[in-house]
Amino acid sequence: MTGSSIKIIKNLLTQIILIVILCVSITAVQANGGYITRIDFAQNSYTEHWLGFYGIFSGISVQKGDYLIITTSPSPPDLIGLKAGDIASIDEITGLGDDSGSNTFTNSSTYLIPSSGAQLTQVPSIYMLDSMGQYSREALLADINGDPVFAVPVEPLPGKNNETYHFQLMLPDNGRLYYLFYLPSDI
Repeated sequence: MTGSSIKIIKNLLTQIILIVILCVSITAVQANGGYITRIDFAQNSYTEHWLGFYGIFSGISVQKGDYLIITTSPSPPDLIGLKAGDIASIDEITGLGDDSGSNTFTNSSTYLIPSSGAQLTQVPSIYMLDSMGQYSREALLADINGDPVFAVPVEPLPGKNNETYHFQLMLPDNGRLYYLFYLPSDI
């Protein structure tokens, strides 16, 4: 083979690889010969069992140690009656597949409950990684009746474009309304 034949095959191979990559990722990126072009591949996974949220609080002075408490009850739970939750109660909502509570709450952590001073250990938890490399965690608790209660530590976290957010959470989609209660650490 001559040098020009090798160059043609090399260019053809590069074009085929680029076409395959572009078709697989469904991303349009202009790339020119002789240049290195950045391409980011994002993969989203759809779930019909979980709802995801993140956001900020306006008009509230957020302090480290504050919590967002989420429940299906329109009344806030009795903080003294909170205990580590039961993952099986989430599995009843999500089923036992890949999106199950058992496959989601794969960690355990310790949480200090403001006002009661109770320290709950071995609490089923989710650790969620955001696009800035920050972890947010979420606790699965149970109220005095054994109903699931979710607790999310609230604190200022850096986000994209110099924005700040205060919380990130996931909730099982059970078709019911969720009620959110802000629990300051200084009560």
